[in-house]
Amino acid sequence: MKARTVVLTLVALLQAVTAQAQTKIDASRDGVDRESLMMTPDMTSPTPAPVAQHSFACASCGQAAGVLHLFGPASAGEVTRDSFSSRSTYKVAPESFERLRTIIVTGDAHTLYEFDLEIASFYCPGCRACYCGEHWARWNVFDDEDGFDWHDSIRGRCPMGHQRMLED
Repeated sequence: MKARTVVLTLVALLQAVTAQAQTKIDASRDGVDRESLMMTPDMTSPTPAPVAQHSFACASCGQAAGVLHLFGPASAGEVTRDSFSSRSTYKVAPESFERLRTIIVTGDAHTLYEFDLEIASFYCPGCRACYCGEHWARWNVFDDEDGFDWHDSIRGRCPMGHQRMLED
């Protein structure tokens, strides 16, 4: 039974890689820049490469605290944030697109926090530093509404003891 599972997994992986290669070949024939294509996490369809990206390093250990990818065009902008708290995607208003692109390209974590504190969930404004999940103490906050507990937010405390809401 184990061997069959391994074979099926390898077949599925081979099919995904073949589909990705064919997508790039087809895009090349259609005049689309092959290098501007990335695959979605399920490896089934192309998505444009980010117009801006930045990895923010932990001030304590140097590991990645958060990684941002901005996708455009401005009329349909989205930013993804990968950090210890979660992977989240946020819509970006057309009038904010260029400002956010500049923030990401320059790696200005404080201005990013002022722009949207949830996108900068890895940043401590008290320290003016970024921290990875190993250096944040974090906990879930629940609200009791009519006898039901609802997840309200994720809060955290940086290594220096500053507390803040990480995600709402």
